[in-house]
Amino acid sequence: MSLIDRKSLEIFLNRLKQFKQSSLTKNEANTRRMVIDPLVEVLGWSFYSGEIDLEYTITIGTSRPTVDYAFIIEGKPTFFLEAKPYDSELKDTESNQCISYGKVSDVRWVALTNGDILKLFDTSRGTNEDQCLISTIKLEKLPEGLDELSLLHRNSILSGEIENVVNRIAQTKTAINSLRRNQNQLKEKFKESILSITGDIFKEKVESTSTQLVKHAIDILEGQKEYIQIPPTPSTTEYQETRRSQLTAYPQGVVLVSPSKPEGVEFLRKYNAWGFIRVLRKPRYFALYVGRPESKLLYFAEIDRITDPIGAREEISTIQDQDMDTFEKGKQVIWLKPNTLRKFTDPIPLIDKRRGPRGPRYTTIEKIVNAKKFSDL
Repeated sequence: MSLIDRKSLEIFLNRLKQFKQSSLTKNEANTRRMVIDPLVEVLGWSFYSGEIDLEYTITIGTSRPTVDYAFIIEGKPTFFLEAKPYDSELKDTESNQCISYGKVSDVRWVALTNGDILKLFDTSRGTNEDQCLISTIKLEKLPEGLDELSLLHRNSILSGEIENVVNRIAQTKTAINSLRRNQNQLKEKFKESILSITGDIFKEKVESTSTQLVKHAIDILEGQKEYIQIPPTPSTTEYQETRRSQLTAYPQGVVLVSPSKPEGVEFLRKYNAWGFIRVLRKPRYFALYVGRPESKLLYFAEIDRITDPIGAREEISTIQDQDMDTFEKGKQVIWLKPNTLRKFTDPIPLIDKRRGPRGPRYTTIEKIVNAKKFSDL
């Protein structure tokens, strides 16, 4: 599924159609205001976030040219976009200039658009359009080409998925080029293999068949399309405040209690989940003890599911790289049921701060309801 909202895309395409029919298409400022700015917002970027620097200045020797749009993450540009008038042709010289802007600024991803065509480049692959071009997208034909356009979505840039997809595209192109260079050799191998089974009686037919097999193999690879699968940026899970006595209405079941530093609450609310942990029993509920300065059992939720032990980071695509610091092979993620997260208005205090929990433990709802201090669990 594309990262781009279909309704937003439909609105953009209607605006593009109206602009194309207007008398304003020769002017770059009009193109930017009426087509490219809305496209930037369709890609998940906001002009009010402080992440878009218009007319970003770079230094090339003694000159100081500007980039029309620089997309800034953590104080550094991560993507450049250059604009041209709608009626203008996108020339190789303009593409090469964009690529040079990216290379001198250590910005890997750059794009050039006139609001009609958008070209996406990877500046790490060379110095000109032929070497760096990833995709050419005809905007009015969207949603055809939508997956390629999604590479420039804010979530794709933030997650690094654009790099994964582009690397796979490059590997596919390398394989295709290798097949093309070695067509005759591959055709002979096909022919030898088939004749070893059928004998020479079908020699003429096998010759033709081998040629078709090579062509078909190349066509299959060329038809492969990369789709990016990135979860939307997680929204913060809301919680309800509750007293522990209200848990008496819940069915009985094992509660897994996990200790956490205060910053762990952000992970809990961001993903409505807890990770990474080894689960030795089959809990029905989850509770979070928050360490100093809180030093209290504060949160409670119902468990939806628990993953199998995880073998590699890549198996958990829904958790962003910056939140994987505590990942260890063999640990698990606990996913919580939606809308079940509770924060106690009467949390259970530690009391003896020398005996703070160092790992997960298991308890019951009855003990949580009746506990006066954490050690009662």
